[in-house]
Amino acid sequence: NLFRPEFLRTYIALSKSYNPTISPELHQLLINKYIEMRKDQQSIKHKGDKYTTTRSLLALIRLCQAR
Repeated sequence: NLFRPEFLRTYIALSKSYNPTISPELHQLLINKYIEMRKDQQSIKHKGDKYTTTRSLLALIRLCQAR
């Protein structure tokens, strides 16, 4: 076993009490960049082309909160 069960229980308990936040400035910057990327991608017409989704924005916010 990589981790002892007691360690994992403690880690999970602590992680449930953690409330990550980001600054309002960073939040607004992420939203502005997302909107900018979506506007740039409005011309995508072929299937399989890469595009930015709301899920991408939410993932970026979670990554910024994790620091």
